[in-house]
Amino acid sequence: MKKAIYIPLLALIGFMACCSEKNNSETKEQASKTSVITATTETKTAVYPVDSLPSNFEKLVGQDIFFKGNVQHVCKHSGKKAFLVGENPKTKVRVMAKGKIKAFGGDLIGEELVVKGTVKEMRIDEAYLARWEAQLEKAKSKQTKKRKEALKKADEASCDSGNSPIDKIRAEIKANGKGYKSVYYIDGLEYTVSDDQ
Repeated sequence: MKKAIYIPLLALIGFMACCSEKNNSETKEQASKTSVITATTETKTAVYPVDSLPSNFEKLVGQDIFFKGNVQHVCKHSGKKAFLVGENPKTKVRVMAKGKIKAFGGDLIGEELVVKGTVKEMRIDEAYLARWEAQLEKAKSKQTKKRKEALKKADEASCDSGNSPIDKIRAEIKANGKGYKSVYYIDGLEYTVSDDQ
């Protein structure tokens, strides 16, 4: 009789031990899934919309980022430069073809791209503006007399006469008090056409 009690008791203990191990392995499996999800979430890279970049450029200089925007323009001559816009078409980001990007094709105009690239800053200061003016003067000196007269008439007829881009940049530099104007752009390393369209 004692054997009759021990056999079912041993079977019950064995069954409970198996269930306990099964629950333990399920718990471990859930914990590992949770840690995988957590690790994936923590390492997930943010994709900036183009509209948010201007307010973040300064702190992102030198960093590789992902961002998303619509191709508004591609340089026709070389394809080495593209301009992406967001919801606000006045917010443009220049992307230079670098890394795996050999050139941007004209067929990308209107497409939404997700681009990986490095944020770059070019500082325009007085020395830069002086070199720019010297280049313009050199180019003007090479122009024919007829061309110079046509340009002079165009300048006189223009409402912006005396307010050149260089003068506008000088005013911006003076107003910001930093001694330079920052121009931000992206060295594009790779891109994909977005599936979200």
